[in-house]
Amino acid sequence: MSLLAFVLLLGIAAAGAVAVVRAAVQEVRPLWLLEKPLSCDLCMGWWSSVALVLFALVAGRLEVLDAPLAGLASTAVSLALVRGSNRLTE
Repeated sequence: MSLLAFVLLLGIAAAGAVAVVRAAVQEVRPLWLLEKPLSCDLCMGWWSSVALVLFALVAGRLEVLDAPLAGLASTAVSLALVRGSNRLTE
């Protein structure tokens, strides 16, 4: 799989992880959604992308030299998707 396709996959998975985490927290502690990092689209996209990139490194699906690029690019994809989904729900 090319790096571009893999980065898009990571970004989509990171956006999905953001949605799942926020939905789970909303059921347990809804006021936590008003505090960082749960309230920040960029923070949530960054941390979920970092976790997925580390998982891809451990699984051997990503090279070490490609990890910084994949992390930043998947954060950008995740941010665009999360902000787009937020606009659809308004």
